[in-house]
Amino acid sequence: MEIRYANPAMRAAIGLDEDLVGQSFDKVFPTDESNFNEVLRWVMRTSQPAMYDIAKSPEWGRRSSERHYWNVQALPLDSDSDGGVDSVLYLVQDITDLVSAQRRAEFEAREAQRRAQELSESETRFRGVFENAAVGIALMSPDSQWHKVNQRFADMLGYRPEELAKLTLKDISHPDDFPVCMARTQE
Repeated sequence: MEIRYANPAMRAAIGLDEDLVGQSFDKVFPTDESNFNEVLRWVMRTSQPAMYDIAKSPEWGRRSSERHYWNVQALPLDSDSDGGVDSVLYLVQDITDLVSAQRRAEFEAREAQRRAQELSESETRFRGVFENAAVGIALMSPDSQWHKVNQRFADMLGYRPEELAKLTLKDISHPDDFPVCMARTQE
């Protein structure tokens, strides 16, 4: 089968400067990983359209050092006198940018999942240290509200942790000591 038409974009995509019209399909697309010939024969035999994606090595397409991805559609067109397919329209679309974006999104999702796992593990370690420390530890908000206290800290002050959660630094400080306590929390 010979090529009847190939637009400039197709010639550029496969890296050929010459006009493809009149050339043998087998010559332009020798049997390779693109499966153009195999698909052509299948479409002609079955009269059914075909769509598939291919990844081509750097020496095919755009003449660059990068791997490229293409979506290929082969559509049966004209019928011959026996009712068989006489012509096949190939639509070839460069989907390299789409594939790259998908891979980048997949990588970023895996990285986000990995970071979330690391954060979870870090929080678990912190919680273990915080809750099992032999010393009192307290986390306080900027407005002097107890955000979290460990049992040892609560014991030192004579409160339960849930009681301290309802109190502020001012509530448990002597009025004369409060300005000094607040100044230390700002350090």
